[in-house]
Amino acid sequence: MKKKCFYSGMTYLFCHSGANLLLVRTQILLFFFVFLLPLSGVASPLQEIRITIQQKNVPLSKVFKEIEEKTDCSFLIRNNDVNTNEKVSIDAKNKTVAEILGILFDGKGIKYEVNGKRISVYKAVRQHTIGGKRKVTGQVTDNMEEAVIGASVFVMGASNGTITDMNGHFSLELPDDNAKLQVSYIGYKTQVINVGNKSSVNIVLVEDSKALEEVVVVGYGTQKKVNLTGAVETVKSDRLANKPVTSIASALTGEAAGVTVTQNSGQPGPNQGTVRVRGIGTWGDASPLVLVDGVSMSLNDVIPSEVESVSVLKDAASAAIYGSRAANGVILITTKKGKEGKLTFNYSGNVGFQFATRVPESVTSWQYAELYNQMQYNEGKSSSLFPQDRIDRMKAGGDPDKLEGNTDWYDELLRSGAPQHNHQLTVSGGSDKITYMISAGYSDQQGIIPSTDYERYNLRVNTTSKLTSWLKLDVNMAYLNSTQEESAAGAAEAYRRTMRALPYLPVQFSDGTYSYDAAPSNPVRMVNGDYGMRRKNNDCMTLLIAPEINILDGLNIRGTFGYESNIYKEKIFGTDIHIYTGKLEK
Repeated sequence: MKKKCFYSGMTYLFCHSGANLLLVRTQILLFFFVFLLPLSGVASPLQEIRITIQQKNVPLSKVFKEIEEKTDCSFLIRNNDVNTNEKVSIDAKNKTVAEILGILFDGKGIKYEVNGKRISVYKAVRQHTIGGKRKVTGQVTDNMEEAVIGASVFVMGASNGTITDMNGHFSLELPDDNAKLQVSYIGYKTQVINVGNKSSVNIVLVEDSKALEEVVVVGYGTQKKVNLTGAVETVKSDRLANKPVTSIASALTGEAAGVTVTQNSGQPGPNQGTVRVRGIGTWGDASPLVLVDGVSMSLNDVIPSEVESVSVLKDAASAAIYGSRAANGVILITTKKGKEGKLTFNYSGNVGFQFATRVPESVTSWQYAELYNQMQYNEGKSSSLFPQDRIDRMKAGGDPDKLEGNTDWYDELLRSGAPQHNHQLTVSGGSDKITYMISAGYSDQQGIIPSTDYERYNLRVNTTSKLTSWLKLDVNMAYLNSTQEESAAGAAEAYRRTMRALPYLPVQFSDGTYSYDAAPSNPVRMVNGDYGMRRKNNDCMTLLIAPEINILDGLNIRGTFGYESNIYKEKIFGTDIHIYTGKLEK
């Protein structure tokens, strides 16, 4: 029988015949054992070998040596990259070499590479950017390992920050290795992270149960913040009480996101700003609806020290109950109430002084004269209104009666250190049947322009009575009396005249008469009462009666009766004006 022989290269594998079948099988098995098994059996010591290392306060080199003795690995350390004399302690049982090295190098900025049986150890190279800064990346998750979307991540002490993306990831540039990250999100506790030399950090935020349980005043009553879905901003009393202001509008400045308070003027009085919630929503009056304990009122009639909390309803869902009146948002103000317990007294007050922060710098009388002469010359006029000898007398401090003096009209008009003071006394207490809060206050503010003063008295009484087991009654009463004074000419007009007043004119001549320019108006005289005075008086009283009936456990019916009275009076007192022109000697 003819045989068939198979060859591979120059190696004789086997000859296939019926008589040599056993030999063929033996040769195949030998081929696999000799050639294939060694290829699959070579594995990295870091993946397979497990050893135990237990050392305490020994040099790092000793740990390396013990690893080399227990494995076939050898260490290659770059010069000056790793301090092998550093004292370390390790207790690793049945760990791979990779796990042991991870324990040794954790937080030390040391990396390693495996090449066969050789382990190269070196110092990690930091990722630097322009200016010595470096980038750090990370992810923010909650305790359920879910990504936190839109979390705020800021570098403490710096101006750069970012928010997390849809997967909770972020990337920031750090100024140095001492940088700290502040991570915050609504409903979670704020965390501060020391980055150190790490290039990546994972941050787990913990829920703030106290913040989520906080009760927020909304259009339909109150609601826990954890169940809140609308755009509602809440400002507590502790953020308002420490501000030395007379208006709640001024106190809200910078306290609520989406709420803009524009200061109309610095003149004392109730109108301390225009409030806008998320911009302008309608034509005409774009002011938000203001409700104080459920009664529509003006922000000008609210005393900051009497406020317990302010809720700003910013979207249509939150303010839907108020209909078209809420097109520009709603501001819900809750005043303070008494608490069950012993009688308590609380006094708060402040005294301050007001100064003009930026005052325009005016030219002197001789500078004005020289500029005026230059203007005449540019127009081709040969004659000058101010001869040189008169300019010299102005520089030397000439006779004001001869219009040779020098007057700084801003300095003459504005007060330096206009005083203001506020005082508030509160009495509160109660029993299980009735609680009460009585608050009385006085405020006085003088403007930096004379005759622009504001004085206010206020009184509030809030009571809550439990008449029966199913009937409760709230009665709130408030009274406010304010007086605002200014000159009949107006402070704004006096200030405009100051910008145009001539510096060589005196405020008064030696005989006591006032000077004037081409438009007969002396700014100082306009505000000292000679032009007359305007006095505005406002008496405001509000009353709230709100019975609440308990029908079933968890079901209450509440009715509200509100009354507001405003009596506004304005008186103008005028006087005759006598003008003296003054004369120049020839």
